[in-house]
Amino acid sequence: MIWKEKTFWLSILGTVILFLWFGDKPVHLDETNFLALTSGEFWAPHSVLINWEGRTESAFDVLSNPPGLAWYLWIVRDSAVYIQRLWMLPWAVLSIAGVYSLAEAWGEKGREALLLWCVTPFFWVSANALMPDMALFALISCGMALVFRRKYLHVGAVLCGSSVLFRYSGLSMLPLLIAWGFFYRPKKWKSLLVILCLPTLFLLVHDLQVYGKWHFWHMISFQSETHSSKQFLGQLGACFAMVFGGFFWAFSTRLDNFKIWAVASVVTGTLIGLFGFFDAWALWHYGFFLMGFSLVGHAIGFYWHRKDYWFLLWILGGMFFLLNLRFMATRYWAPFILPLLLFLVAQRSFRQMYIPAGLGLLLSVALAWDDYSLAKTQKVLAEKVEQLRIDSGCEQALFAGHWGWQYYLESKNWKSIEEGEPVPKEACIAFSEVSWPQEIQSTCPETDVLDSEQVLLPIRIHSRRSRVNYHSNYLSTDPALMGFAPWGLGFDLWDRAHFSKACTRF
Repeated sequence: MIWKEKTFWLSILGTVILFLWFGDKPVHLDETNFLALTSGEFWAPHSVLINWEGRTESAFDVLSNPPGLAWYLWIVRDSAVYIQRLWMLPWAVLSIAGVYSLAEAWGEKGREALLLWCVTPFFWVSANALMPDMALFALISCGMALVFRRKYLHVGAVLCGSSVLFRYSGLSMLPLLIAWGFFYRPKKWKSLLVILCLPTLFLLVHDLQVYGKWHFWHMISFQSETHSSKQFLGQLGACFAMVFGGFFWAFSTRLDNFKIWAVASVVTGTLIGLFGFFDAWALWHYGFFLMGFSLVGHAIGFYWHRKDYWFLLWILGGMFFLLNLRFMATRYWAPFILPLLLFLVAQRSFRQMYIPAGLGLLLSVALAWDDYSLAKTQKVLAEKVEQLRIDSGCEQALFAGHWGWQYYLESKNWKSIEEGEPVPKEACIAFSEVSWPQEIQSTCPETDVLDSEQVLLPIRIHSRRSRVNYHSNYLSTDPALMGFAPWGLGFDLWDRAHFSKACTRF
C-alpha cells in the first residue's frame, strides 16, 4: 500500500518544503492570463478582454486553454499569491500518488519512479505554478494508474477524461485508451470510452451555450503551424529536458556500471550547456537530437522485448501530437512524461538512482531558483517604474510587455498600449526587455533605465544570450529570437526596464 511507503511520505514532505520555499513567488508568465480569466463571469471566463501580443482582444480568441484552472482558482482569486500557490498543493500530492501507483502496477518500481519524478525540473518549476500543467499531470497519472490496475476503471476514465478541462492535450487520452483496450481487452472497456468522453462533451455543450462556438475547435488553427527543422529539434529538446536533458543521455544507455554513466551524464550535461554558451548552435542541436534518438531507440528495443507496445505508443503518439503545436514549452509534455519515467527506472535499483537523482535535484533547484528570480525581478521593476511615475507627476501611465510585468503594473492602474498606436505626449511609458516586445511610437526621450540584480548562478531557465527558454521556444527580442533549448548557461540580466516620462514634464 502506498500509505505504508516511506518514500511516498518523504516526497510529500519535500513537496511541502518546496511550497514553503517558493510559495511567495510573484505572479509569473502565463499565470497572468489564468488570473485574468477569473476577473469575469464564472461560467464564461473567456469572455474577458486581455492585451496579449500587443492587442486587446477577447480571451476566447487568444488564450488557448480550457476554463478548468480558472474555475479552480475562482475561490482564491482575490487571495494573496502565497495562498493561491498553496491552493495548487493537492495537484502535486496527487501526481506523487499517481506516479507511484502506476509504476508499481507496471513493474514494481514505485520508489524509483517517485524519486525520479520528484527531482525533475518539471516538478520543481510547475508544482506550485498557477498554471494547469500539474493538474493535467495529476489527473492523467492517477487515472492511468487506476485503469492499468483494472480497478475502479470508470473512476480512472473520469480522471483521465477530466484532464481536458485543464489543457486540450488531455484529448490525447482518448486514442490512447482506445489503443489500451485493443492491447489488453479489459471487460467493459467500451463503456470506459463513453465515460472518458463525457468531460469533452461537457466542454462542447458549455462553449456552444455560452460563446456560440467550440473553443477547442477555434484554437486548432491558432495553435497549428508548419515547423522548420530547427523548431523540431528545439521542441524535441523541450521533451527530454523534463527528465534532466543531457544528464539522462548517458543514463538511457543503461550501462551496468553506475559510476561510469554518472560521470558520463555530468560530462554530457556540461558540454551541452557550454555549446549554447559559446554559440555552438549546431553542436547544441545535435546533442539534443542524438539524446532523443538514444532514448527512443532504447525504448523501442526495451518495449519490443517486453511485448508492451502501449507505452511506446504513448511516447510516440505524444511526440506526434505536440510537435504540431504553434510553439513548445517544456511543461507541455506533461501528459507524456509518465512512460519516459517508467522506461528510465526499468532495471535500476533504488540505490543506483542516488547519483542521477542528486544531480537532477541540483539542476532542478537551480532552475526553480532562476525562475523565481525572474518573477521577483519583474515585480520589483514594476514597483520601481510606478515610483518613477509618481515622482514625475504623470497621471496617464502606459506600458508594453506581458507576464508578471503586466500583472503588477495593471494592479497599479497602468494601461497596456496597443500595437502601432502612438504614445500621447501627456502619458509616460515603460516597457520590459524580457517580456514580449512591442514597437513603441513615442516622441518623448527616455529618462530612466532600470537593471535587475546581477545573476549569480550560470544555469538559466531563460537567457537571450544563450538562447534558452524553458517556457517557450521563442525569446523576447525585436524581432523574436528562436530558442534552441529549454535550459543552459547564461549570465545576462534577468530583465531591464525602460521608462520615459511625459513630454509635457520636460
